[in-house]
Amino acid sequence: MQRVAQYLAEGRWFRRVSSQGQIALGGQSYYLGSAFAGQKVEIRFDPQKWELVCRPEKGGPPVRLPIRGLTKADLMGELSPLRAVPAYQLALPLSVAEWRQLGLAEALTGTTF
Repeated sequence: MQRVAQYLAEGRWFRRVSSQGQIALGGQSYYLGSAFAGQKVEIRFDPQKWELVCRPEKGGPPVRLPIRGLTKADLMGELSPLRAVPAYQLALPLSVAEWRQLGLAEALTGTTF
């Protein structure tokens, strides 16, 4: 998780605050406040506090928001739905000739000679 935090700390994102005072980042909505409506903000990630640091274009103190959607389960996905799916061994063509043969077989399916 520390490597994820370090990676995010290298980024900068820019968003325009909606008329309701919100921004969206990474599929999550964050409320900055109606005082920032219509402004652009620069967003950085603080890896020590796991917070987004939003700097409004018109100045003033930065707004700090706890980041959402970065738990291990969020990043890795949920395993239980995958465990319910039956397991199948997929055919893997190991050579160009086998790949070509598989493609021809799929193309000829349903045809008669």
